[in-house]
Amino acid sequence: MTLLESLLRPQGAARNPADDFWWSPANAFIGRPALSGVMVSPDSAAKVSAVYACARIISESLASLPAIVYRRLDNGARVRDTQHPAYKLLHDRPNAWQTPFQFKHLLQWNVLFRGAGYAEYVPGMRGQPDQLKPIHPDLVRREQLADGSLRFMVRDRDSERERPILQEDMFHVDGLSLDGVNPVSVVTYYARESIGLAIAAEQFAARVYSQGALHKGVLQHPGALSEDAQQRLRAEFMSRHAGLDNAHAPLILEEGMSWSSTSMTVEDASLIETRTFQVSDIARWFGVPLHLIQSESKDTSWGSGIEQLSLGFVKYTLVPWLTRWEEAASRDLIGTDDATHFLEFLVDALLRADLKTRYESYMIATGGPWMTRNEVRTIENQNPIEDLDEVLQPLNYATVDQAATAMDAKANPPAPVAPPAPPEPTEAPAKPKQARADLDVFVRDAAARVVRKEIAAIDRISSRFGDAEARARALTEFFAEHAAFVEQVLHLDGMAALAYCRQQHKNADLAAINEQASIDLLVTLSIGDALE
Repeated sequence: MTLLESLLRPQGAARNPADDFWWSPANAFIGRPALSGVMVSPDSAAKVSAVYACARIISESLASLPAIVYRRLDNGARVRDTQHPAYKLLHDRPNAWQTPFQFKHLLQWNVLFRGAGYAEYVPGMRGQPDQLKPIHPDLVRREQLADGSLRFMVRDRDSERERPILQEDMFHVDGLSLDGVNPVSVVTYYARESIGLAIAAEQFAARVYSQGALHKGVLQHPGALSEDAQQRLRAEFMSRHAGLDNAHAPLILEEGMSWSSTSMTVEDASLIETRTFQVSDIARWFGVPLHLIQSESKDTSWGSGIEQLSLGFVKYTLVPWLTRWEEAASRDLIGTDDATHFLEFLVDALLRADLKTRYESYMIATGGPWMTRNEVRTIENQNPIEDLDEVLQPLNYATVDQAATAMDAKANPPAPVAPPAPPEPTEAPAKPKQARADLDVFVRDAAARVVRKEIAAIDRISSRFGDAEARARALTEFFAEHAAFVEQVLHLDGMAALAYCRQQHKNADLAAINEQASIDLLVTLSIGDALE
């Protein structure tokens, strides 16, 4: 269909989505007219502040998340495969001129505004993809071959000639597709009328300020004016008081004329309401909470508080886009034949709660017991520590069989047995001081083992973390987990072990850990004056 035929078509006639003119790459920048009378194209839509804000928060949030390639192990675990080509392309460097953030940001922006993001493989010396070269979506036309695979016809900007790129040589992320082949953009296909109304309202408001008289009222003359006098008075008034340069200029009236101010008209109020509504309407198309685009809203159905709204954005808006990326990478960069590798975005940083809440939940999980302390460290993106792979078992926890045995023993206690006669004393019993000395040796050895572990951990953290904030965070994590170890080795009360670790943490911050003093403190906490 030609451009002239499209323009002469009756306004109410339905347009065919497969129309060659509207969907050809050469004319993609033109856009399509909305019922408001303005042309809506990806470029004109991006100039609407609400559209730009929604696209920015989605694309930048996605681009800021690291894309990790994992390898599945036989036991169900997974490890990062930093040597995989897909890891190097999406995590380290996609090409010679873009960072991973810039590359992901660009492709996601194109998906939002044009329905798809494209990047051509640039093979390296070994034949595997060495770089991903972005291609503007307006230059790409899709064809589905007889075997069901896709072929991408890419138009050269200068020669206007097309060259084919097979599916195995193209990385592409698509939005919604109505026919399974050609994706459509939510901006220009679905939200066209909402965006067109926002553009029309913005242009109308701009014309009011550029062309309208900012003194809103009525100029009254006591006599009757001829038509020529009215024209001259109107022209004189507009020349002196129309436009931004003449805003709030004083009125000088002659011949008994008077000025009567008027309040906001219905049209003014309607314009303000329209522009306010269009912000929330556009945010609805993108699934973005209003507070993320600096727009206030009193009502919400996603929970109360900014944290719940942000979590809702991640779960219901960002995760579907991340899934599209992960599946596209598995299809194009890893290959469907490789069942051991997969790509996943790290969204823990966006979903995690505040530090206090996380630490409290970790204490419950590790004391539950259903998580090891090293599993917690993995969630917090910390390296594992030796001896933290065991699940802690609280003393009041038991299996069903153990509980049944205990209940049976309680219900049917064994018959009392007469105690044996005490042996004849062969030597005098040990003096209390001697018993205290023997116990002191045993406890002191265990205490020394605990303190040596503390000193080794502090030295390791100091050598690993040069930043003071990172070092302090690592020390906090260590002593929070160390309390359970102290309680287990020395059979201390839980509160006593926690108080001891807090004191040691404070001493570590002041670089005042004293090995002998720490051992003496543990010995005192363990046996106290019981044998004195």
